[in-house]
Amino acid sequence: MYSCYISIVWVVLVTLRAFGDASIQTGFSPRFFYVLFLTAKGLFASKQFYFMKNAITVKTSLLFLAIVSTFAVTFFFKLSIERAEKKALEIDWIIDKTYPNENCVQYALIATKDGWFPCYNCGVAETIYLKEGEVWKYGKTCLGEIGRYKNQLPYSNLVFEIEFEGSEKQCLIMEKEKIYNYPNLPECQKRSFILLRPAGNKIDR
Repeated sequence: MYSCYISIVWVVLVTLRAFGDASIQTGFSPRFFYVLFLTAKGLFASKQFYFMKNAITVKTSLLFLAIVSTFAVTFFFKLSIERAEKKALEIDWIIDKTYPNENCVQYALIATKDGWFPCYNCGVAETIYLKEGEVWKYGKTCLGEIGRYKNQLPYSNLVFEIEFEGSEKQCLIMEKEKIYNYPNLPECQKRSFILLRPAGNKIDR
């Protein structure tokens, strides 16, 4: 019987993990599901799960895990849908608008070495540790690096890298795509938490 439960939990958690990896902008780490799996594994190893000093059967513990999983998936799936809809609306607005500039760039400010950087999306934390090559901010400019930042980038240990060249409209759309896709980057997924947008982007632009 226990082997049956283990199989069911394993399939559910693997499926949810796949959902977390593939979903758009959940802002939630799929590692959560791995933690649930380890918890379930522990239940079967000890035959009992103690919660609030009371022994709970394995079946009841599985029910508890299922409830937690369902709540998490429902909440963050809703967030994912809302983010996708918001991105679509913003891109439609850009497409419908006329822009005068035809020579612009979509760029990224990249960490040149490991270290702590200001973070505008980390909740109570004011800084985040980035490794060399990781993204701090995405942006768009029609003025070039010097025209946008004069002779100094916002913070030290950052480099201005052009990722796309085109019209202002094209660069704005590319900027949106990069910002909204940020949570799906490997550098973001490997953290214990996932930012909705790069640390240096205060809002979705």
